[in-house]
Amino acid sequence: MTRGLVTDRFTELRRQRSGNDIAETAHLVHPSPKLRCGSVFPVQRWVFATVCLSLAVCRGQEGPLATFGTTVVIPGGLTGKIYHIPFNSSSLPNFDKLEPLGTIYARGLYIPPREFTEGFPGITDRIEWFAIDFTGRFYIANPGKYFFSLCSDDGSKLYFDGKVAIDNDGAHATVCQQNSVALSGGIHSIRLSYFQGPRYHLSLMLAVAGPKDKFARPFNTDEFRPPANPEDWKYGSPDALTVPVNPDAGRTSLRDVLRREDPMVSLPVQVLSHDRPVPGLTQADFVVRDQGEPQAITGLTFEEQPLDVVLLFDASPAMAPYMKQVNATAQRTLSRLDPHDRVAVVLFGEKLNLTMTLALNRDLVAAAIRRIQPGEGPRDLNGAIALTANYLRDHARPDAATAIVILTGNEGIRGVPDSAARDALWQTNIILSGLLVKANDPPKGADVRPFIQASGGEIRYMDPKNVPLAELLGSLRARYRINYRMPGGTSRSIRNISVELTPEAQARLGDITLRTPGGYVVP
Repeated sequence: MTRGLVTDRFTELRRQRSGNDIAETAHLVHPSPKLRCGSVFPVQRWVFATVCLSLAVCRGQEGPLATFGTTVVIPGGLTGKIYHIPFNSSSLPNFDKLEPLGTIYARGLYIPPREFTEGFPGITDRIEWFAIDFTGRFYIANPGKYFFSLCSDDGSKLYFDGKVAIDNDGAHATVCQQNSVALSGGIHSIRLSYFQGPRYHLSLMLAVAGPKDKFARPFNTDEFRPPANPEDWKYGSPDALTVPVNPDAGRTSLRDVLRREDPMVSLPVQVLSHDRPVPGLTQADFVVRDQGEPQAITGLTFEEQPLDVVLLFDASPAMAPYMKQVNATAQRTLSRLDPHDRVAVVLFGEKLNLTMTLALNRDLVAAAIRRIQPGEGPRDLNGAIALTANYLRDHARPDAATAIVILTGNEGIRGVPDSAARDALWQTNIILSGLLVKANDPPKGADVRPFIQASGGEIRYMDPKNVPLAELLGSLRARYRINYRMPGGTSRSIRNISVELTPEAQARLGDITLRTPGGYVVP
């Protein structure tokens, strides 16, 4: 269904870090020459200690925090729900109104100050404007006053048993806040909320000292496990562990209510005049029809969203004369993208080959394009479009505009029905645009042009001396987003839509081009 009706799960392939792609293991700063790995600090020197904690762990540490930020479940550890937040956020979001996009797990929260381009361990391809809400439970065997220090860049908050213990919120460089908390024996809940705003640095460090400790150390859930045998519990009852912590309960209920009672349709609409975007239009300038019935527009925005785009390359021999020019223009084309845009490369021939996953690193994408070698074999055009759309559905960012740019000779077979390929695009508002080889005769098999039109994309033609890839990518930007309430329809059914400008707007603007999807799939 359309993006905006359902927020896709944020799932990413685990892969080796390269460029701006981020691996799961934290790389920590080198220790001070006077400190050794695992050094600790006197509790009475909290200010000095919390600043120096960033020097207390060696690069490549073998300890239990070395795999902080993993996507593998850590029993008894902390669970972190990941969220995207709006640009220019200056404080922690209201998590109850957001849909989590993924999950990471950790024993401790310990990332010393680092460049934002190094990223947050466990979060791939997202280096700013995200938030994580960590929750968990821990066991206190020695009741008393515990000292905690929380350092972060940007904001963070620490809760115990639902009460704020440390408030370190706001957009700021690394700032440390401390507090003492009286903890009784037994099970307690912990929550740490964190957000990373704008570049250029990030950090998150939680330290603890117990009632008899002379030194502070990084917080680690392994040190606060209950006895394995319930009969050995000195405080509390194992019954406290029978009901799992579910931070999603409230937002899941809210999401279900919104989807059931007030589902929305969100449409990308491009308005061009002489190949240039037309800004400044209002809701009163548009007419939207759903199944032929006019709809009341509830929201209209005009902005350049970050792109998640797949370059889908036809591996047929017909593409061979064009690849030299493609390679010659690829680096220039990619350099014109916004730094937040991600690009993937997919090659289709006898098989569909994901050559490069969605990545920010332009050099890696250009290298993947240079490796493309056209070959023989049947080409399933429909299947390639449908499978690539499914890849974007699973891996694109919810706040990004999603698109496929296909470079093809437009010859192939229909491995799946036309309707299945079209519906795959309509389910998540994916725009399909095409760079096609000029042909006088219509194709005898599959034809990508109807899919391009149905998704609101654009067709351009290429020759061995001119491959207008940069122009095609540029046309994916600066689109209006029109929202209206879904009027009805059974689940998985197709609803056709049309968007027009009013006669008054037409007369005011003159010659215009309008592109928008022709329908959507009801959730």
